[in-house]
Amino acid sequence: MLMEAAGNDRNYHELILNSIPNGIALIDSEYRIKYANPAMPRLRKKSCGIEGLFCYQAFDVKETSCTDCPATETFRTGRVAHVTRCTVEPISDRSKSTSYKVFKISSFPVMNGKEVAQCVISFRDITDIYFLERYKNETMNMLAHDIRNPLLAATQSLDNLIQGFYGELDNKKSIVMSTTRDTCELLIAMIDDLLDIYRHEAGQFELSLARIDLGQVITKAVEMIQVLAKERDIVLQISMDVAIPLMMGDRQRLIRTVINNNG
Repeated sequence: MLMEAAGNDRNYHELILNSIPNGIALIDSEYRIKYANPAMPRLRKKSCGIEGLFCYQAFDVKETSCTDCPATETFRTGRVAHVTRCTVEPISDRSKSTSYKVFKISSFPVMNGKEVAQCVISFRDITDIYFLERYKNETMNMLAHDIRNPLLAATQSLDNLIQGFYGELDNKKSIVMSTTRDTCELLIAMIDDLLDIYRHEAGQFELSLARIDLGQVITKAVEMIQVLAKERDIVLQISMDVAIPLMMGDRQRLIRTVINNNG
């Protein structure tokens, strides 16, 4: 009766796993397949007869383990690991046309005491999500650039007005122009924050390091948010040591950091 119950439980669990649209596999520390459901890539609904094979042979048709295999990280650290992989696949068996597929491959540890005995591998098709996210990022990046450029032009024009290139301004007009200019500069800083997010995600984030005066950085940051402070009846005062030494840093990003931490 116990054997029959255990067999029924196994069949029930396999029925559940076989119904999942994401690929699920169980591998041991030698990368041999203990179980794989039909949704695993390349199995084409036939998962029989692959138990005992190396996963990289069955799923990727390779002779050695994949360099980006998340299971390697899981076996080494005992932590869940993820990778994103883009593949080119035929649209159909008879078609010569191909399409891009993007998979999120995740590895989950199966512990035996303190050791990782096996890994559960999950293949999730995220093609639609990936390209939708990519389109959104590209659109936002383009819009940010398109908004930033007119603001830069407006800031330069306001600078010219303040400096008297188009005639002298009385004190009241000069204050209004300076306030408007600071507002434009604050908006540019906000847009730069947004662009930095996309640069970081694309691996293109770089710091422009130079020797800077931290006191000037703080003073500039305060000047840029004076407009917002006045609207809320907040008085900003700066108190700092006059002997602050020069330091290495990215001036514009430090200004934005001060603003973001106190805005």
